[in-house]
Amino acid sequence: DFQVSEQENQNYSLSFDGDDYVELNNKPVSGSVQEFTLLTSFKTSRLYDTGQNWWNQDQIIYMQGGNYKELELILNNEYHDSENPDSDYTLVFHIAVSQGAQGYAYVPAGIIQENTWHRCAVVWDGEHIKMYVDGELVTTVEYGIDAYDWNAAIEGPFLGGMDNGNHRLDGGIDDMSFWTKALTDEEILYYMNNDPVQGEDGLSTYYNFNEGEGEILYDISGNENGATIYGGTWILEDGISDYLFQIEADQDGELIVQINDESAFDLAGNGNSFTDFTVTYNGVSPIAPQGLNISEGDQRL
Repeated sequence: DFQVSEQENQNYSLSFDGDDYVELNNKPVSGSVQEFTLLTSFKTSRLYDTGQNWWNQDQIIYMQGGNYKELELILNNEYHDSENPDSDYTLVFHIAVSQGAQGYAYVPAGIIQENTWHRCAVVWDGEHIKMYVDGELVTTVEYGIDAYDWNAAIEGPFLGGMDNGNHRLDGGIDDMSFWTKALTDEEILYYMNNDPVQGEDGLSTYYNFNEGEGEILYDISGNENGATIYGGTWILEDGISDYLFQIEADQDGELIVQINDESAFDLAGNGNSFTDFTVTYNGVSPIAPQGLNISEGDQRL
C-alpha cells in the first residue's frame, strides 16, 4: 500500500523599485577567511545607466565596503577590455583589501538579460575569482591574497542599495547564501537547484526570502544573521508542489510515477519536458527520481 500527498510551498522574492534597501544586522561571514562563496538569485529591469548622477548608475545586489575594504556584487557599465572597448552594462564582482589590492570580475556582456531571473555564484578560493551564471562558469580571474576580513568594512552590509539612497536596485533578489569555503563546480550546480539546510558545512548565512510579509529578513542557517527591510515589496512567485510517497510494502520494488504535462514545468524557462520516472524503494529514500528528461545544471521541474 502507498499514499501520495501534495504540499504546495510558497516561494517569495523581494522586489526593489529604486527606493528600497535591506540592511544586515551583522556581516554574513565573521572575521578573516581564506576562501568564500556567495550564491544568490536576482533580476533587474534596467541594463543601462540612467544618464544622471554617477551614484545612480550602479545597482547593488550585495555591498559592504569603505576604505578599500569592499566586497560588492553589483550591476554597472564599467565592463570593457581589449576585445570590448565599449563599456557594457553587466554583472560585476569587486573585492578589495587595500587601494593596491583590488580585484574585479565581470560577466561577459549579453549573458544577463532584463526582467529575467538569474542564478549567480561568486567563488573566491584564495587565488582566483570565479563567477557562475545559471549553472555555467562564465568568468575566471586571478586574485591572490592571504585572506579577506569581512569585519574590516565600515559600510554595510546592504542588499538592493545603500542607506544613503545611492546605487538602488531596480529588480528583485531571492535565495542568498554565504559560505566560508569555496564551493566546487558540483556543489554550485547542486545549490543552484536545491536549498541548503541548517548546519551544512561552511554555511554562514542563508536568506530564502520566503517570509512573505513584514520587515525582517530571517537567516535560516542557524547563525541568526538577520536583516531589516526598508521598503521593498514581497512578490509571490510560482508555487512549487512537493509530492510525498508513503510506501508500505512487504518487499522492495519499483513505483512508476506519471505526472500530467500541465502539472509540471521547467522553472529555468527553457521549455524542457519530462518522461515518466521510476522510484525505487528499498527501505531508504532515493536521492532523486530517475528518468527525468532534463539537463544537469540550470533545469528545475
